[in-house]
Amino acid sequence: MENFISYEFKAESMEGRMIKGAIFNGYLSFIKKKWGIQGVNDAMEHVGVKNEPKDGEWVSLEKTYGLLEWIEKEHGKEYIVDAGKWMMKGMGGDFKFMFAAVMGFERVLNRVQKDISKLLFKGNGVEIHKDGKRATIRLKGFKMGENSCLAWKGALLGVMDVTKTNGTVEVMDSGNDTDCLVDAKWS
Repeated sequence: MENFISYEFKAESMEGRMIKGAIFNGYLSFIKKKWGIQGVNDAMEHVGVKNEPKDGEWVSLEKTYGLLEWIEKEHGKEYIVDAGKWMMKGMGGDFKFMFAAVMGFERVLNRVQKDISKLLFKGNGVEIHKDGKRATIRLKGFKMGENSCLAWKGALLGVMDVTKTNGTVEVMDSGNDTDCLVDAKWS
């Protein structure tokens, strides 16, 4: 494979892994769209958060993925991929991917890798191995159970939808308990 790109951020422990509030709020937005304000209240109670964070604030990755846990527990695992897609297609804030349709999937992948990962994630890293119209993406430090990787699958499918790219995304075995590994193919 060619075009190896890696950005790595170190964290001492699980507690050190952080994500911007915009992502937490994006999942809340999906929950509100699907299950209303009662769903939002129940999900926030589940993760032990009283107020929505500001988009630019750092939020524990554990609490953010706790929202995915709530979705699965209350409504089923099938909604996890949809939540990830919503993050790329349906919400505003840091995820206005209006430029994506012009750029195309591969260029968006590079920009997300290079610029956005540094802005949105702390204590995590991203590696992309590209080979033609295929990319293997290792999201270091993002795995907190299967749901986190399924959400990333949905996010990549959402980028494909926005860029009008035909393709597939599959979650693969990362070989460890901390990383998500996804394989994306497109035409």
